[in-house]
Amino acid sequence: SDPRLEAHPLAVPLSPRPGSGLERSSFAMAWLPTTVLHQQLQGPIGRSDAEVVRQVLQAMALALDLSMQEAWSED
Repeated sequence: SDPRLEAHPLAVPLSPRPGSGLERSSFAMAWLPTTVLHQQLQGPIGRSDAEVVRQVLQAMALALDLSMQEAWSED
């Protein structure tokens, strides 16, 4: 939730809204993917819509220097 991340091109903004589980504006840091053991999770804390997931995946692809193609595109 560090406001300095607003200017970072690989930080995807996450807004608090009903069902998101967020209490304040936050950011997904696409350059810092982290693994978590399933046993460490205490269940879902919220949800994200498909558009936010798409933005995070695109930012991760950019951070990892990958080219991604959406399965439904014809390119």
